[in-house]
Amino acid sequence: MYSNDLFSQYGLIVEKIIQSINESYKDINIDKYVIMPNHMHMIIFITNDEKLSNILQHANERIPFLVSTLKRFSNKECGFSMWQRSYYDHVIRDQKDYENIWQYIEDNPIKWLEDEYYQENE
Repeated sequence: MYSNDLFSQYGLIVEKIIQSINESYKDINIDKYVIMPNHMHMIIFITNDEKLSNILQHANERIPFLVSTLKRFSNKECGFSMWQRSYYDHVIRDQKDYENIWQYIEDNPIKWLEDEYYQENE
């Protein structure tokens, strides 16, 4: 889910790793994502057949694992460390929240031209 105009060789590497995560982990599904020149957004579903408190605990363990895996494999393939240390996460609590975030991700590439880090020669 990207714009070829915005993608670099590094973006293609990150996309390949996202696809491999979806294929490799039965309890993780990256539902929606966008890879931008200087950041990315994802909606990640964590599945677990247990009660809610256990699902939240499971997610609290799986999200850092997922982010670490994505960063580690992409850094290795790119040949340098390209990620900042931290990341921002948000638990989607209801359908409206999901729809708002989904739309934000969908609209993010359009907004890149207005971003303070956009450079004409990209």
